[in-house]
Amino acid sequence: MLEKLLITHIKVYKANFFFIVSLTSGSVKYVKTAGNFGYVNIHKRSIDALTELLENGLKFLLKQNKEVFIKIEGGGRFKYVLVHIWKQITYCLRRYKLKVLGVKVLTNLPHNGCRSKKEKRL
Repeated sequence: MLEKLLITHIKVYKANFFFIVSLTSGSVKYVKTAGNFGYVNIHKRSIDALTELLENGLKFLLKQNKEVFIKIEGGGRFKYVLVHIWKQITYCLRRYKLKVLGVKVLTNLPHNGCRSKKEKRL
């Protein structure tokens, strides 16, 4: 069972997107970033770069013909990107019958909000 399982990490950072596929043992089978597809500077964090990255990564997963566990990491200002990732994954599930065991979304949510500004003294 475990040798047929692939763990997929989709990471959303401030300047780039990552798509990493690894085995349960920890060895990495596939790594792509938005920069690998020719996007540079501010274009690496565009929706077009994310779409191309997800399409190529999901095609790789389909060729493997194994069960997949997906971890999506990111958050903060980039929550709109997480919605786009979720739409792409559900589209792929419906169209290609990808075998997904589970999806885990890890976002950085502050428990107490941001620190308030210091009051000015007069």
